[in-house]
Amino acid sequence: MGGLIIRNLSKTYFDIYAGHHVTAIDEVSLEIQNGEFVAILGPSGCGKTMDNVGFGLKMRGIAKVERDRIAREYIELGGLEGFEHRYPHELSGGMQQRVGVARVLANHPDLMLMDEPFASVDAQTRMTLQEELTRIWEAKQPTILFVTHDVEEAVFLANRVVVLTPRPGHVREIVGVELPRPRTWQKLIEDPGYKGLAARVLSLVRAPVA
Repeated sequence: MGGLIIRNLSKTYFDIYAGHHVTAIDEVSLEIQNGEFVAILGPSGCGKTMDNVGFGLKMRGIAKVERDRIAREYIELGGLEGFEHRYPHELSGGMQQRVGVARVLANHPDLMLMDEPFASVDAQTRMTLQEELTRIWEAKQPTILFVTHDVEEAVFLANRVVVLTPRPGHVREIVGVELPRPRTWQKLIEDPGYKGLAARVLSLVRAPVA
């Protein structure tokens, strides 16, 4: 497993509508431990399914028999049994997202960078995918850096939530999430600890810049 160290990261881009450069984040430093699930939260601005899952393995020169074995493992882990011979356009948005996660995990990555991967699906599917991701993370323990604008999603998924200020983004606070695992929405939705953490994180997100 591999961690991630970020030191004094800044990002500036040219806003064609405003006609000037904008600093999105400024001097952000962060350290993520091996096997940790960290969510970054802040305001806005700051082939077939078996073949799809096995594509990265093929590019790495893994033999077909081994490639198929690994792909089947992650298809099962992602709850995609029965859909192995479907093309991407034949799958729902939620299943396409599961395939994407399974394809990445099949390559045994040390680090997964996920930028709002569930933003395009409906609320019910999103909750299911969040539960699936936590289950997969608990089983395989990759290091995950997950970017989201959803407070409840960040608290549900992560071990720590990094709250950024409005741009130029700085780290406002890092909130530890000591909620028990495995996590399901049915368990947490009425949990006072979860509600308190979500409320605290929301207040940090909405707080004005000093």
